[in-house]
Order: sequence, then structure tokens, then C-alpha cells
Amino acid sequence: MNRLEKLLHRVPLKHKVQILEAIRCLLDEQCRLTLRPESLSGSSLFKIHAGRYRIIFSMDETGIEIRRVRLRNESTYRDI
Repeated sequence: MNRLEKLLHRVPLKHKVQILEAIRCLLDEQCRLTLRPESLSGSSLFKIHAGRYRIIFSMDETGIEIRRVRLRNESTYRDI
């Protein structure tokens, strides 16, 4: 079981739905624009909001790699 699956087992259903919908939308190029991904300063990573959670990912010509899904707090962007 990977980290995302473990996280989804712990979060309430409402947040789980928000995270999964954001990930589905992230994979669709036209829908991705509505999410307004923001670049993280000092890196090649981006973030999007999914309720109280943040999805941190990298994006290039080959596709999208989800790096982290974390609850928004003071340690969300540490160790990136």
C-alpha cells in the first residue's frame, strides 16, 4: 500500500472525495486549467488545493507525478 492509499484510508469521506476529484481533474488537461496550479518557489513543483489538503506534483512532457498529498498546516511544504 503506497502513501496515498494510506492517507485516503485515514481521511474522512468528504475530504477523500475532494482529493480524488482533484487528482482526476489534474490528469485531464482542460480540467487542469480550472484548478489553477501554482508553482512552488525555488523548485519545479506545483500545488493545487483540494479542500483542506494540498496536492504537490511535478509536470513535464511525459506526464504528471504526484509527489505528496498533505493536510494544509505549517509542515506542508517542508522537505520538498
